[in-house]
Amino acid sequence: MPPFLQKPIKPAIAILTIILTTLLLLSHPAFSISQEIKDPSNIEELTVKITQHGKILIPDGKLEWVKINLTFPKDNTNQQLTTTEKYIQDNLGNNILTIKKDNPRNIITYSAQSIVTIKERRTLHIPETYTIPDNIKIYLKPAKNIQSTAPEITALAKELTKDSRTDFERIAKLATWVHENIEYKLSLGTESKDALWTLKNKVGTCDEFSSLFIALARASGYPARYISGHAYGKDGWEKHAFADVYIGRWVPVDPTWNEVGNLDATHIQFATKEDNIVKNEIQAYGTKIGEMTWAEDETEIEILAISEKEKEKDYQLLKSSDKLEMGEEAIILLKFTPKEYKVVKLDLEPCISPTPIVEIDEKEKSIILEPNKQKIAYWKIKISENLKKNTQYTCPLTLNSRLLTTRSINLTINTLTTLKADKITLDAKLDKADLILGETQTIKTTIEKTEGTDPVTIGIIQGNEHIEKTFTLKPGETEKLTHTFTPDHPGEHEIITYSSTGQVKTLKYNVGETKDIYIDKIETPQYAKTNEEIPVTTYIKNNRSTAQTIKFTQTFEDKEDIISTKIEKEKTIKTTISSSTIGDKKISFHLTGQNIDSKTTRNIRIYEKPQIEIATTYNYATSTATLAIETKKDAAKEITIILNEITKKITEPQKKSTLDFKLPIGTHTATIKYTDLAGNKYTKTETITIKKQTIIEKIISFIKQLIQKIT
Repeated sequence: MPPFLQKPIKPAIAILTIILTTLLLLSHPAFSISQEIKDPSNIEELTVKITQHGKILIPDGKLEWVKINLTFPKDNTNQQLTTTEKYIQDNLGNNILTIKKDNPRNIITYSAQSIVTIKERRTLHIPETYTIPDNIKIYLKPAKNIQSTAPEITALAKELTKDSRTDFERIAKLATWVHENIEYKLSLGTESKDALWTLKNKVGTCDEFSSLFIALARASGYPARYISGHAYGKDGWEKHAFADVYIGRWVPVDPTWNEVGNLDATHIQFATKEDNIVKNEIQAYGTKIGEMTWAEDETEIEILAISEKEKEKDYQLLKSSDKLEMGEEAIILLKFTPKEYKVVKLDLEPCISPTPIVEIDEKEKSIILEPNKQKIAYWKIKISENLKKNTQYTCPLTLNSRLLTTRSINLTINTLTTLKADKITLDAKLDKADLILGETQTIKTTIEKTEGTDPVTIGIIQGNEHIEKTFTLKPGETEKLTHTFTPDHPGEHEIITYSSTGQVKTLKYNVGETKDIYIDKIETPQYAKTNEEIPVTTYIKNNRSTAQTIKFTQTFEDKEDIISTKIEKEKTIKTTISSSTIGDKKISFHLTGQNIDSKTTRNIRIYEKPQIEIATTYNYATSTATLAIETKKDAAKEITIILNEITKKITEPQKKSTLDFKLPIGTHTATIKYTDLAGNKYTKTETITIKKQTIIEKIISFIKQLIQKIT
């Protein structure tokens, strides 16, 4: 038994435990004694020396020992730990370093060192079908500060993800919403607020950003865990919090900086938690111990080696027009085919001028990228109408991004009083303002040349499609560009059509969903034995025109199977259940996805094989054997007994039933046939012996008969 659990020898001896919450906030920078990092997003591998040291003050009392439990850097696939320190792991896989000092002074210092190599986290593949493992389901549950089942959280999560097509798209939308709608407030650095508070007040630091995102992810059915550690920010090394989300594999998410799927190597992981509460702990044992104070708790990070990568440069930045005039509009277009899952924040900045030259609609935007799928982003711009006349401007527009190389594209703006050589009128119409998913949509663009003879280019941007066609027309001539397509997801859509002569038109339409995805059939036995694997087969149908990612949840007793899968037209999901107790049970099924939320149940009776026991009494006066038949364990559906060539049945057996047979004295064999609740048949034999009465038994029997006659 450890000393602090034993009965104290002296009344003055006591144990005192202090638990201090470590707030992982940007207002508490880690001390850096190494070179600066210019751009953390370029760091693909990093080796650092981490020194954790501190000072604890205990002004009063005599100390026998002190224990300090520190959260130590993690050791995993993306982070390699080297140290001579001896540490243990808690139930979540966190490294805990225990420093014990015997007979210490009242000023206690400690220090621990480690070498950590961190690799950039990339998401190149996400399984199309996966089941959430049991040990990960703890990250689906609400926590004290992560109230994922609160109505405000669940409603927002449902609204933000309603038209999403994939798991990655859903978590990216949640992270982007938190990044764009929560204001970073450094003054909250000494506090740790919960998810509901953050949603209500719309402010926070990395702690609050991560807590709210995790709550939204869990509300959407995705396991998400809170990670505390350090990262390199604008002020150098900082304590930082971010998250992991499980969608067939752990995907990193930093909602503070909107890094989703891709996390730079300056993110150092210290602890993984279900909640945002991260603690170091002190335990002290001694005599008349006074108040303990954690005077210092520092982390020094020194860079030992660094490996940088180049930013993505294989993308196109295009413009719809080479020459523009005052008041005209244009489109700046980005085309990019990524190699991995990520979210990219884009910032298109206009040229710097005392007088604004270009107005940009929504300069900043975030786009969700998936491997080998072309992504298009565009900006609508308008040339100012208040420029100096008879002047030609060259205005560069600059694209900035953490992950893409910086690139500029020049606009030429002519304010000469002479008219432009080429003029057109542009008209664009949609075939339908509203349609159902699976139906085709058509945009018809008509141009009429009014002046000039130079070629004119017409372009259409629809989703991630971009088409252009160039026409050579004379004044008075018209031409049409028709584009027919099938929208691949419901919701509000926008189509842009433009001309090289400075016209831009925006058309909007809505795609509804009437066809559904549903559970068509469930196959499971009506009866099943205890402790046996019971097959459950669920057939799901997709009547929509496009493949869908769905989440299937099957719940039975305390077992929950959560499967995410892609369905084209039909999908068969096979699972098993088991129960150790008999009775009527319920299996629950929940289907969720893009505008899908349906529930159903099936009943099943869990049973055990019945045991039939027989006790026999014999009436010597009538030569009648009465068989008392008792059914144990579970019920039987039918019992048949063949005795002395006589067959008798009990079609609806009770727990206890009786049958009478005429039997002579002697030994007889009874054959017992019965069925269980599922109709399985069983046969057993039992020997029934009728012995002759002894003299005493005859006298007793005679007396009983005499008494019966008298009464």
